[in-house]
Amino acid sequence: MPDLRYPPKPSPGDRVAVLSPSAGLPGLFPLPFELGLRRLRDDFGLIPVEYPVTRTMGSSPAERAADIHAAFADPGIAAVIASIGGAGRSRPRRPSRMRYCFWRPARSCRPPSRCTGSCAA
Repeated sequence: MPDLRYPPKPSPGDRVAVLSPSAGLPGLFPLPFELGLRRLRDDFGLIPVEYPVTRTMGSSPAERAADIHAAFADPGIAAVIASIGGAGRSRPRRPSRMRYCFWRPARSCRPPSRCTGSCAA
């Protein structure tokens, strides 16, 4: 059985990554996305950090994987939050797209980051 590590929960003032590992639907539906960002700020005191393709429809698996890599590599990020789930989140794990696999950076990140939403699937 693998050794599971549980990082601390984000605290008010922490920066949290908000990205779209599946599709840039926040670009098509900005109102619910903005509401979520506002709640992260106002209700939890967190600082949401958007990544380059969070709102970009039609982004490639490589671009989405780059956002994931960047979020886990940033030591200033306390948690990773997926804005949307869907079939596209599994594309990097398909054999033809394994070159975009992001599990190695996720395992080696320091400090440990929390991951929630579809990226935890």
